[in-house]
Amino acid sequence: MIITQLTGGLGNQLFQYACGRALSLSNGDVLKLDLGNYAQENSARQYQLGHFGIEEQIASPEEIAKVRRQLPVISRLIRAFRFRILKVEYVSFKPHLLKKTGDVYLEGYWQSEKYFSSIADTIRQDFRLKDGMGSPADRVAQEISQEKWPVSLHLRRGDYVADPKTKALLNICSPAYYQKAIDLMLRRYPDSRFFVFSDDIEWAKANLLLPTATDFVSAPEIMDYEELILMSYCHHHIIANSSFSWWGAWLNSRTDKIVVAPLVWSRGRKSKKIYKDIIPESWIRI
Repeated sequence: MIITQLTGGLGNQLFQYACGRALSLSNGDVLKLDLGNYAQENSARQYQLGHFGIEEQIASPEEIAKVRRQLPVISRLIRAFRFRILKVEYVSFKPHLLKKTGDVYLEGYWQSEKYFSSIADTIRQDFRLKDGMGSPADRVAQEISQEKWPVSLHLRRGDYVADPKTKALLNICSPAYYQKAIDLMLRRYPDSRFFVFSDDIEWAKANLLLPTATDFVSAPEIMDYEELILMSYCHHHIIANSSFSWWGAWLNSRTDKIVVAPLVWSRGRKSKKIYKDIIPESWIRI
């Protein structure tokens, strides 16, 4: 049995599921999800994978306790093949994981496509919406489909500004970054139309020099998971240092897509080491 612990927001949940799914298929074993982090009354996040067509099996408290009790706990870094509870401090790729067999409990973020690139088609199939979109999101989807070169642009502020812990860890992408990315897109595709996704649309309007051909996706009726899928409908992408827009870009299966990502993902001298595998090699970092 493979049990993967889910934690954090939607982007993190997608990474955690994808890693567990890859290992379960490799081993021919069942994947179950540990939702314990969302059972707490003070949890700031909610479980959102239920909106997607995933292989959804929820681990019972008894199954979680059994797997964790019978297996030795390891340190924050994977150091030996004999351990089966995998917990990592860094999000860089650990190839050891894909060779694990038997009962495995995954606890971490696993933020690299290298964990699941071998089953990319399966993951994209799993992450299709189970019940489709509501009317407001569907209208945006139709607008995107009518454009020759639709480009998603994601700007995240929210907890990056308001939460002291998050602010200390993660950078906020600067207007200069977005301007370079916008200029790059316009040089390659002059007819681009930008679809801006943000938790602070007014800040985006006030601080980004956007072309006339820009739409701001800000209807409160559009759910987070719908926004992520709408991003994936665009042909090209400008992402923030956020797993949310990472997935919006990655779920786009076009082979000719351009994805622009920030060169610096987080603060601190260990940032390059921690996040060295998060951006696929074909994406452009500026």
